[in-house]
Amino acid sequence: MLDSSSAAAPGRGSWLRVAALMGSKPEMAIFRKFRVLNALRLLEMQSDLMQQEQDYAYICSRDARVDCPATRSYPKDWEALNESLGKGGPHQRDAWRKLRNGLDSYTLVQQIKICKQDGPSKHDLNILQDWLVSAEGNESSLRGPGWDAWEKEQRGLWDIGNDYVDDEFGLTDYNDAKISVAADITCTLFAPLLTTVPMFVLYFVSDIRTRLGIIMGFTTLFSISLALFSSARRIEVFAATSAFAAVQAVYVTVNQ
Repeated sequence: MLDSSSAAAPGRGSWLRVAALMGSKPEMAIFRKFRVLNALRLLEMQSDLMQQEQDYAYICSRDARVDCPATRSYPKDWEALNESLGKGGPHQRDAWRKLRNGLDSYTLVQQIKICKQDGPSKHDLNILQDWLVSAEGNESSLRGPGWDAWEKEQRGLWDIGNDYVDDEFGLTDYNDAKISVAADITCTLFAPLLTTVPMFVLYFVSDIRTRLGIIMGFTTLFSISLALFSSARRIEVFAATSAFAAVQAVYVTVNQ
């Protein structure tokens, strides 16, 4: 059994040495997700399951019309279905078991988890790539399928997060992390401005009707901003907007 203590034992130029490195340094355990192949497999399984679902529904509908109490009890009694002693025979049971086995193999949840996992950092991937060609590593002596899995030409396989344009499908992929940072910065800068600019504007306006119009405009902008840039519920947006309007109203009253 291998563990991190045996990392120095495997000779250079072997898969065993790569495994020892990944076992001793978890950040170097970088593997392909095979997103396209997994998606293709799921599409095939989905097609099979849809056909099996139709077959099962047809058998259930047919058995429901059979003049046999035992057969008509299949949808209500698992024991009766498993024994299948009615005139309908074991067709409904066999169709259900086939469908059940297909559902057990339908790894959609696992695929979703794989897709949502963060990819390796550029730094870790570069270290692994450099180590594979170094004298301390394998000196590029790996052979057989998979030897080039970490080559620099294998761009886009690791979900590192670079923005790129996919010419084949006509889609543009953006880095979610960059978008999130940009949104955070925008909110951080916009929040103090939205809460202080109204008071600054109201200070220079003396007409009460103009002030009320300004309060209405800034309050609406505040409510829209909360709805767009936060996950607040409607009642929370309403409460915060009411408080914001009240503060402005108090400011107008004090400066009359």
